[in-house]
Amino acid sequence: MLIDVGGLSIVYPYPTVSKQQLQIMEHVCDVLRTGIGGKRALSLLEAKTGSGKTLAVLSAAASFWDAYPTAISRIVFLCRTIPVVDHVLGEIFHLNKARSDAFKSVAGATASSAVTVGAEPSLKKEPPNSSVRAPPFRKLRALPITSRRRLCVNESVSRAAYLDTECIKITRGVDLEDTVMCPAFKKTLEEEGELSIGRESYTIPEFINQCRTYNGGVVCPYFANRRLLHTADIIVGSYNYVLDPKCAGPLGAILDQNTLLIIDEAHNLEYAACDAMSMHLSYKLVVDCEQSIHAMSASIAHSARPPPPPFSPDRSFLRKERAIKTVQQDSRLLFSGSAPADVLLLSSESYAAVKTPQQFLSGLLRIVRLLKEQLSDRLTKDVVSLPHVDVLNLVRLQFITESFLQLSPEYLHYYQSYYCIFDKNLPQLVQFLSLLGYFGSVETLKHFRTYSSSLSYEKFFTVIQKPQTSMGDDDTLLAHTQQIFEHSKHQTLYRLVCQDPFIALRPVYQYFPLIMMMSATLFASYECTDTSINSSGVAEATKPSLIERILGITMYAEQCERSVEPVVKKCIIESGAQSNICIKIIGKGADQAKLTTQFFFRTTPSAVQNYGRILAQISSSTADGLIVFFPSYRFMEDLITLWNITSSNMFRVITNNKLVFFETPDPIETMHAVACYRKCCDSGRGAVLFAIARGKLSEGIDFKYHHARSIILIGVPYLYSGSTLIHMKLNYLNAKFGIKPSEYIHFDAGRVLTQCIGRVTRKDNDYAAVILADERFGECIKWTTRWMQEMVRGKNSQITTQDEAIRTIRAFFIQQARDTNRRINADFFNENDGPGDFSQ
Repeated sequence: MLIDVGGLSIVYPYPTVSKQQLQIMEHVCDVLRTGIGGKRALSLLEAKTGSGKTLAVLSAAASFWDAYPTAISRIVFLCRTIPVVDHVLGEIFHLNKARSDAFKSVAGATASSAVTVGAEPSLKKEPPNSSVRAPPFRKLRALPITSRRRLCVNESVSRAAYLDTECIKITRGVDLEDTVMCPAFKKTLEEEGELSIGRESYTIPEFINQCRTYNGGVVCPYFANRRLLHTADIIVGSYNYVLDPKCAGPLGAILDQNTLLIIDEAHNLEYAACDAMSMHLSYKLVVDCEQSIHAMSASIAHSARPPPPPFSPDRSFLRKERAIKTVQQDSRLLFSGSAPADVLLLSSESYAAVKTPQQFLSGLLRIVRLLKEQLSDRLTKDVVSLPHVDVLNLVRLQFITESFLQLSPEYLHYYQSYYCIFDKNLPQLVQFLSLLGYFGSVETLKHFRTYSSSLSYEKFFTVIQKPQTSMGDDDTLLAHTQQIFEHSKHQTLYRLVCQDPFIALRPVYQYFPLIMMMSATLFASYECTDTSINSSGVAEATKPSLIERILGITMYAEQCERSVEPVVKKCIIESGAQSNICIKIIGKGADQAKLTTQFFFRTTPSAVQNYGRILAQISSSTADGLIVFFPSYRFMEDLITLWNITSSNMFRVITNNKLVFFETPDPIETMHAVACYRKCCDSGRGAVLFAIARGKLSEGIDFKYHHARSIILIGVPYLYSGSTLIHMKLNYLNAKFGIKPSEYIHFDAGRVLTQCIGRVTRKDNDYAAVILADERFGECIKWTTRWMQEMVRGKNSQITTQDEAIRTIRAFFIQQARDTNRRINADFFNENDGPGDFSQ
């Protein structure tokens, strides 16, 4: 179907389009036209979950690219999770199919379907001389970009704990003449020229299957993907391939100044950008590094090769250039060449400070012994410091220089490549030292003063964190980092923590002229009071919001060239009130006791029994799937334990009603649990899924129709202010932006609440019940988005008791079942009725 938006023909793959999607398309066209005028544009787009914003943005951008071929050279679409990557690639496949059909229709001069902005969305027939401008539509090649672990087809390597290291061993890094290599990798090298793939759009499993059967053999999906990236029109991947210097090598070699950057779920940028510039060392890793240094020293001493020539800047840049061209680099070892602020300005004397591998290993061993001594102490509390203080201590005590720390990845890769030595521990150590040496140097602090008004607050800090004996509230705060759930959680950790996401986002603002950030929860409802309505009825924020200050968007103009005028466009898509969702806030239990998960009340007998009764009654009243979100793993485990040891045994009552599945820290186990949960829901009886707010299931994975008829949030997902990391972050935000700790805690909880509720009612004909089981939700709701406020108006905003909420929800399910039967009967007897909204 062709849609006319401001005189531009937009191909849309489904027969119906909503009013919200039309407004999104109009906003996208407005932003892209700004780029044609020679300005840099950054867009902030907020629309309700399930509104179809992903497909609307891609459709508008692709059609705009057809009309203005020189305005865009490539589209990079960033998201958080792998399921979202596959979902986006699937939507692009449908979009390509629609573009092919539209091209055939235009070529045959047949009538096309068109919808005009402002009119009722419907299917209309237009005469051949319609005013809709239809350029020639071409299929767009879309490819995913992901890690070795997800693309490896070598069974002996894919089962290894350290897959990257094993892969480098059998591909030999830059030593392409070596005959001992992976068969799939060897087949990839034998393919001359471009690899030919049949389709234009592949999901990750489809791309792997295509590589398994390529020309009667198996080519390596990882290296085939890297070779094909420069041919892709749309690249879909995670945030790290743009934000993290350790992973930005593949994209950095092919992107140009006309790339359109689209960032989905942009509310995660704050965490993703800070995590990209943060690292940690565990005590076990330091001990293993000491053994690796001794082993590497012994291998060099017994090697028959002559000593290598001294390391120099020329050899460093040549090695990087060759690695980028042949795509054989391990991107984790290229960190110092992708410095987050600017390229490191080091003199030749800095490189010449280390002349032999023995000298390099000796300095590395002194650092490791000092770290081992610091981490082996029994700590009673966390020790907080600053990077430049730690660097000064290393320089003073171990007779090394700042340049030694910054260049340690270069030295390691140079000597390991020369002697063909591979190790899984030392690369992690030298990456940490390089990051610490860069942000702990005096020159870096001077550099940051050029764009920071004050350094009374610190953008980085280091903390030696004491071991933790259980998985508590502090774990779910940093669930974005994935390393926190490893065995190192129970060891002493040496963390380098970034507090300012602008450190990682600054190069993005400087390089990409067109940036579009979209999410369902960008602006709190109180921030939407200062808005203006444009000619299309779309609300546009006029004052800087809290997320703009945190992400450094208020300093966007300072990062652009003075000859280019930057523009920041904000758009809030309004959505009407929904009658197909029932939200109830329970403030008192069946015994009229206060219902809350505050630390001193969460494990009281009354709270435990009331939460158990709520789950038991809702699980018996819900015919299909039920999802329960807990604020942390610790609280979920404690609550289940207390349910089992009480005389009523509430957990057995719940399991008698439905099967129960759990989200775990292991993503593979979690996806298997979700698959089994969906299978139970499809079988008819339904199931219960225990998930974690801020976890993988709280966003990115949609539960439609019978997969989630009810959602229960047990406790408000507030940040754990007792954590040292969170305490430092709150102080930093207060010092730099004037954001009060209570304000940020409520704002963050509102974002998490919005994402949890947004997992359901993805369609207009879907319905669900939402139970907020904590009296503090009455205050938290005030910090959610405008569309969430519209859903909680009237009776939904009142805090009720447990019995009243259960009665209301049961009546809601009965009414929705009757309405659903009426809709089914109407669709059956009325053949002229169009299909539902399948746009998302």
